[in-house]
Amino acid sequence: MNAKRRSKLLVKDIVYIGMFTALQCIISGFSIPIGPISITLATFGLYIFSSLFPLRISFSIVILYILLGICGLPVFSNFQGGFSVILGVTGGYIIGYIPMVLIIGGLREIVKDRKKLYPLIMILATLVLYVVGSLHFFFVNNQATSLVRIIEICVLPFIPLDLLKIFISSVISSRLKPMVEKSLSL
Repeated sequence: MNAKRRSKLLVKDIVYIGMFTALQCIISGFSIPIGPISITLATFGLYIFSSLFPLRISFSIVILYILLGICGLPVFSNFQGGFSVILGVTGGYIIGYIPMVLIIGGLREIVKDRKKLYPLIMILATLVLYVVGSLHFFFVNNQATSLVRIIEICVLPFIPLDLLKIFISSVISSRLKPMVEKSLSL
């Protein structure tokens, strides 16, 4: 019975990973170009699935999403794909999704009162994303851009919508969480 239960949970994990990777691939391509970096729904998806699922599932989703994009599927912003996107100005943000998911998923498993702390955890993860993405942008531009200009390009335009995405995903996550936990425990 224990072996059956483990395989059943594994099948559920694979189903969730497949479904949410597909969803992430779909929503991430839609973007609003506002300069060299676009506003996308990618972080919105990351906020939700990192809050809903155990770290092993969230991490698998983001890794699979990035690998699909690197292989050439048009899943990154503006429906781009390929390794050249990772090497370009937005590549640091895509790579930054990994620590972002690790922070949200890791703290989600440690913190008891998650509902109230979801927004703070997501803000912390977003700050790490800004740092990773901005550093990559700095190096891709051969360090020719000042720190102030990088913040103006890579951080400030994104703060209002990221805060809105954090608020909405916190509400959605806190409402869906009991159903997902029940589903995972079956």
